[in-house]
This record gives sequence, structure tokens and C-alpha cells, in this order.
Amino acid sequence: MGGKNKVKIPVLLQQLVMDNRLMLEMIYKAFLRLKEDLLKDVEKQGKEVFKDQQQIAELIAKGCPHSHYVTILSYMESIRENNLKIVQSVWRKNNERILFTDKAVKELQEVFLAVGELLQHTNDLLITDNMVLVEHIQNKTKEVGKKISVYGNEHEDRLVRGVCLPKSSIIYLLMMDSLNMMVYLLGNVSKAVLEGSSDCEKR
Repeated sequence: MGGKNKVKIPVLLQQLVMDNRLMLEMIYKAFLRLKEDLLKDVEKQGKEVFKDQQQIAELIAKGCPHSHYVTILSYMESIRENNLKIVQSVWRKNNERILFTDKAVKELQEVFLAVGELLQHTNDLLITDNMVLVEHIQNKTKEVGKKISVYGNEHEDRLVRGVCLPKSSIIYLLMMDSLNMMVYLLGNVSKAVLEGSSDCEKR
């Protein structure tokens, strides 16, 4: 495969990351402001991102030697899917007029912002191949993952005590689960970049 396509694939992957970050930001705004038009925009964006993924897959299939691109692409597809899962949860919350406690909203806000930061760091990593960023992302994913686990346990305790309603709890936990999966996947993207860099050094 020519050098031109080798350069093009990382750029396209970087754009996928930023598109997913945009989707997450739109979901976050829709969640806070009950903006249904934003949810529709995210769904449209999700379809466009899928088309872009197919384009990258075709480029890789033509003979790109960097197999870690395939791995990164599969992780990005899973991130897109989890963004859309959150959209479905927010649709349900809005349609059924389900209310969250202030504490639940604050916790989700914090995690939304943390995942957005991780997406930005991942974008920077794909641009620079800076291995210091790999370590930073790995540490950050562990930190955010632990926080989500604590919030989930505390929320289940509030449910048992009757502080939270079952309907709102289900949606809260589904949203947290999708956000947690995105954190896990972004950690895997950084590992794939590291492994790809090591493979290149061996050639």
C-alpha cells in the first residue's frame, strides 16, 4: 500500500474519534436540556460515522500492513454503538418524563465530561503517537472506571433505601454502563496504538 494511504488512515481514525466526541457532547446537552432535536441529530451523525468506518475498513482491506488499525476501528465502532445506546436511554427518560435526583445528574455530568476528555486525549494520541499520552490515558481510564463503579454501588444502595425510583435507576445504570464501556474501549485504543508503534519499530 502506498505511503499516501498509510498517512490517510490515522487521519480518518482521528476524525472518527472527534465525531464520537461530538456525538457525546450533543447527547450530554440533550440529557440536560431535554432537547429531542439534538437526539435526532446524534442518530443522523451515528449513521454518517458508520459510513466513514466502512471507508476506512476498505482502505485497510486493500493491504495496509498496520494491523492495529483494524483493532482500533473495531473499538471505535463499539464506542459509536454505546453512544447510540445512551441516546436510547435519554429518549426513554424524556418520553416517560422520568426525573433523576440532583446527585444522579451530577454524577452523570462528571462522567460525561471525563469521557469527553478521554476522547480528546485519544485524538491527540492518534495525531502525535506520544507514548506519554498512552500512560496518561491508561491511568485516567482506571480512575474514571473506579469512580463509575463507586457511583453504581452507591446508586444501588439508594435504590434499596427507596431514595431512587426503579424506573430512573434502570436508565441511570444503563447510561453509566455505556459510559463505562466507552472508557474501557478508549483504554484499549491506547494499548493498540502502543502495540502498533512497537510493531513499527521492529520492522
